[in-house]
Formats: sequence, structure tokens, C-alpha cells
Amino acid sequence: MLVLSRQPGESVIIDGGITVQVLRVDGDTIKLGIEAPEKVTIYRKELYEEIQAENQSAGRTGDEELTRLSQSFRRAQGVAEQESEEQSAVENQI
Repeated sequence: MLVLSRQPGESVIIDGGITVQVLRVDGDTIKLGIEAPEKVTIYRKELYEEIQAENQSAGRTGDEELTRLSQSFRRAQGVAEQESEEQSAVENQI
């Protein structure tokens, strides 16, 4: 981790396109200004972690739902095959 000391009004440049400037220091709170290209997404760490957890949860839910859906299709296919066999048996009796 790179650790820098900056005073209000001073900045750091990241990757030539992102500027982080210290705007104000109020006790334990530091107010930062960030300039970045529109394509760069910026999140507070706690929000980013929450989004990641939700995405992982949604992915796991999807697997369970796909399994249930697959089982439903197999049951439906089995019922359709059974009905077809019964229909064939009835037609053979006629």
C-alpha cells in the first residue's frame, strides 16, 4: 500500500487520468474530491463490498432456481412421454 501525506488543496494523480484532491480536513473527517473519466466507476468501499455480496448471493440463488427449473422440465417431459404412450396404446386398441 502506498501511503502519502497531503494537505488541503493538494492532489495525487492515479494512472494519468484520475485526480484525488484533499478538499478539507475536519477533525477525523477528510473530504476528498475525485476527478475521473465517466467510464470509471467509483464506490465507497462499504458500498462496493455490499454490491459484491449481493451479486454473489444472486448467483447462488440462480443456480438453485436453474436446478428446480431443470427438474420441472424433466418431470413435464416424463408426463408428456407417458401421455404419448397411453395415447399410442389407445390408438392400437382401436
